[in-house]
Amino acid sequence: MIGTQQKILLQTIWALLILMAPKASAIKLTLSDEGLMALDEYSPHISGLKATILEKRDVEGPGVEFDIYFPGNKHPENSIYYVLPKRKLENMFQGVDVASYDAFELKFTLMSVDGNDSPDSGGILVVGALINGAYRPEAISLSEGHPRSAISTTRINADRISRAGFTAHMLTSHGWDPNGTTVTLLIEPDLNDVSIPQVKEDKEEK
Repeated sequence: MIGTQQKILLQTIWALLILMAPKASAIKLTLSDEGLMALDEYSPHISGLKATILEKRDVEGPGVEFDIYFPGNKHPENSIYYVLPKRKLENMFQGVDVASYDAFELKFTLMSVDGNDSPDSGGILVVGALINGAYRPEAISLSEGHPRSAISTTRINADRISRAGFTAHMLTSHGWDPNGTTVTLLIEPDLNDVSIPQVKEDKEEK
């Protein structure tokens, strides 16, 4: 049987998920490829995390690939928060009426683990579109029975943006190399959302 404390914890988690979930008819923001390429800072609101970005590539079509190195499979080596630097954040959101939008959205696809895309590569990776201090967690994996792609839609509960980017961490140590892992993650804007900054015409024509 589930004890009282466990029930309270489950109810709290459920309530938080409801709060983070957007409305059915939500008007959403996303980061264009230009915005994704501008991500360049490890979020200072959580210090001591060890994962790093090795490389980022603006691929053909929508999306940017990030090579993320996790030096281990346990905290603080298995987690990353990557955001827009303050100056770029302010410039990109200048003139945007944040209060008129309901959610921030990004699509994540796990491309490979240590250069391998076979089903036995790696474990489960939790990803999320990070806005201010919140994100909607989604789980992706190369393993059979799990999705390789997921869309994270995080509700915006503020009239200004202090932080925008993404987060990724290993759900558990299972399946991940304790001596270090490089994950290639494709992050895409939802082209049905309002892009920050606006997608340039020459990019749309590709």
